[in-house]
Amino acid sequence: MHPVIENTMRTGYADGRIPDVVACEHCGEDDQVVEFEGLTFCSTDCLVRWLLENDYAKKIA
Repeated sequence: MHPVIENTMRTGYADGRIPDVVACEHCGEDDQVVEFEGLTFCSTDCLVRWLLENDYAKKIA
């Protein structure tokens, strides 16, 4: 079998390297979905909470 296919089947990545998991810089969760100004967040909800807490945005209603 071709090495790219083997790597993809084994790890899910064509080059066979599994990326390091870095925790959300705000709440510590492992899932990463959103990046903002060099910070990583686990979800858009987490990003919005951080924006509100740091006066980047104001809550409406």
